[in-house]
Amino acid sequence: MKTKVKFLIVFAIILFAICLLNVNEVRATEVNEEYLNNLVNLLPDSINLDIPESQFDQVTDLSLDKIKQILNNNNIQCSRINESNLFLRGGLKIDNTTINGYDLVITTSINLNRLKRENLYNTKIYIYATNYKTIYGNYSKSKDVEIIYNNSNNYNLDDETYVKNLKITSPLYYEVSLDWLNKNRDTMYSSGKGIGKLIEDYYTKLLNDDSIVVKFILGAGGAENGLNQETYESGTIIAIFKNGILYDIRIMGNELTIPVIIIPNNVEDDNIISYASDLITKEYNVEISAFEKGGIYEGKIQDVYSVTIKNHEESSSVIIRREKKTINKEDTTTNIQLEADTTIIPENTELITEKIENYANTMLTNTNEFYAYDITLKSNGVKVQPNGKVKIRIPIPEGMETSNLVVYRVEENELIKYDVTIEEVDGAKFAVFETDHFSTYILADNSTKESQEENDVTNEETKTGEKDETPKTGTNIIEYIWKIIKEII
Repeated sequence: MKTKVKFLIVFAIILFAICLLNVNEVRATEVNEEYLNNLVNLLPDSINLDIPESQFDQVTDLSLDKIKQILNNNNIQCSRINESNLFLRGGLKIDNTTINGYDLVITTSINLNRLKRENLYNTKIYIYATNYKTIYGNYSKSKDVEIIYNNSNNYNLDDETYVKNLKITSPLYYEVSLDWLNKNRDTMYSSGKGIGKLIEDYYTKLLNDDSIVVKFILGAGGAENGLNQETYESGTIIAIFKNGILYDIRIMGNELTIPVIIIPNNVEDDNIISYASDLITKEYNVEISAFEKGGIYEGKIQDVYSVTIKNHEESSSVIIRREKKTINKEDTTTNIQLEADTTIIPENTELITEKIENYANTMLTNTNEFYAYDITLKSNGVKVQPNGKVKIRIPIPEGMETSNLVVYRVEENELIKYDVTIEEVDGAKFAVFETDHFSTYILADNSTKESQEENDVTNEETKTGEKDETPKTGTNIIEYIWKIIKEII
């Protein structure tokens, strides 16, 4: 008897739950083309936005907010949907409304892909019928709309000329961390995100003008299961704004990311590839079929390696570097000091210096006092040159005037001049300069001469100082009812 009563109670609860769910369920209203046409008529012909042209990437969000308000005022409820592969900047879903069973989504965006300034102002508002995998054109509509910015009347011909004459080139590549691709896979081709942000930051820094803003428009390419993100030669479009106004849209070269893997100093050279392979496999869950130094960028990018991933047609590129470690060396015979790091010289580098007595050089004229040194770097017994600039400190002899100190590097037919700074360590003074090449150096006091002969002396800054551009509903109810049923049983 008790079992029968329990059964009846459970049965009654289930019936109650079904009724409750049916009450909570709101059935979608099926509409027709006439509804779509009326919806189009409600949409505005123009939208005024309180933003400059350079913030055009906000047009979608701000426009959808205004459209939502218009629809709500006409008793049409809608809700925002997130960005997706189908709706790159999101949209508005008409609530509880379908056409032929498909949801209705409203969206808009600024499309500068055709390289025309007028596309900044003339766009469309789209009403799409969709199942969020496909857009069904037979049940979709659109309306032309004008976007009005708060600086639309500030176009300046002088600024146009300035921007049109800017000389910019694409970098060879962008260095990123090994996990960068995984972190940015869903934001690859958006302004301010992923590779788009790398591109914008690079060109903005390159132009070095606070009035200039560069926006990434389009990149045609992808990672294709490899380790490099790229846009390919025909796919990188950037827009250049000055004082918030669009003056130029350009197609740039291939924009490529290459991950950098840092190898700890305790990893032996013979184990570098194995160590890097393990990191890549762990991060991307792939099987590596080949890993070797060099590849298509050999000779162009230092420390580049080629990685072939199984079932992937093209090889990927990675950069492998040793962990950066500071190196300080001193030759006790002359007390000349060197400061660098392991990205510039090998850790086992020896600093070998020798003071050259009775040194004579006909290019040294009107020099009050000077001292010559031969400075050499060796690694494994072989002379080497640094892979970048290192800091050198030459002790200043007691009594030597320091107000006009210079350092010269002796070349075959000229002296390369280096400006120096003075540092004092434990009471000893040093002439300090930076160089990326070693040979004979001269520490000189030029206090009695105005300048060296122009044909004989080259300033280091003019010789090597060129700019480096390398570079659901009901779930909680069901759970609650099931809990009651279990307690009864």
